[in-house]
Amino acid sequence: MNIINLENMCSQLRKKLEQPDGIYHIVWKALQVDPELSAKVQSRQLHIFRNQKKILILAGKAQPKMLADDSLCFLLNTTSTSYTSSETWTKPNSKTTGL
Repeated sequence: MNIINLENMCSQLRKKLEQPDGIYHIVWKALQVDPELSAKVQSRQLHIFRNQKKILILAGKAQPKMLADDSLCFLLNTTSTSYTSSETWTKPNSKTTGL
């Protein structure tokens, strides 16, 4: 597990990550168990990497930015649709890895 400094993270994002019913809690759990994943807080957002390649950027109020075809992005996209009402999220390309 990588230690992530949550001090400079947006408070709304922190709640979405840490609370069991939070929209990004599944990402938080994945960061704790998957040794290929790492993350850092930059500009109050959480930047997530797999094998040193940036795959995802999470912010408090904004939609997540999915930067690569990755199983974590796909999982987040499928689990988050129930939380969004009028927002539409872009699904990663058809080549998802790790599923």
